[in-house]
Amino acid sequence: MICLITPTGSVRGTRDESTAIFYDTRRLRPLEAGQFWLSDTPTVIGSRTWGNHTIRMATWARFADNRTGVKFVVFDTQPRQRVGTVPHTHCRTAPRPDQRRRGEPVVVLIGDFNAPATTSAPYNILTSGAGLTDTWIAAAHRRTPQYSTVHGFGPPIPRGARIDWVFTRAPCTVSAAAIDTTRSSWKCCRDGGCRLR
Repeated sequence: MICLITPTGSVRGTRDESTAIFYDTRRLRPLEAGQFWLSDTPTVIGSRTWGNHTIRMATWARFADNRTGVKFVVFDTQPRQRVGTVPHTHCRTAPRPDQRRRGEPVVVLIGDFNAPATTSAPYNILTSGAGLTDTWIAAAHRRTPQYSTVHGFGPPIPRGARIDWVFTRAPCTVSAAAIDTTRSSWKCCRDGGCRLR
């Protein structure tokens, strides 16, 4: 069964934009979860600083693997892409809350980063500065071709820009990766972001 952890909306309540985490209850057991805002005051709901006009947040959850017992932390976020320091600051903040790891070595960071993988400054900050590993590149096997993960609510675009990323920071290996293009009647709930799995 697929469940989700959906946080408070970006402003307040459940009707605003949020960063939900979907997980398979047959494999994973949630231990705790929460959210924070990408700002100088991360615990203040709807807060925004750094010259950003759009409120952005992150959801985090600690899981235990029902099969192996391994515990790990997942962060889901959507930094704002804008000329200047805003996306840089967001990406420096997104993987920051190590206090929520509680000693678990495995961290997974997923999100719509609004910037192309491998060639953008936010990507370089996360892979070089924060020491995260891009799972699409690190995967031993790719189960699908690369599609653009920004498609403007249209059909999948082969060999396009990957703006949705899945990173790990851990002593682990990535056995496989795929870009999930599943949709209903060629409709999608957002303009991009076929998530890696």
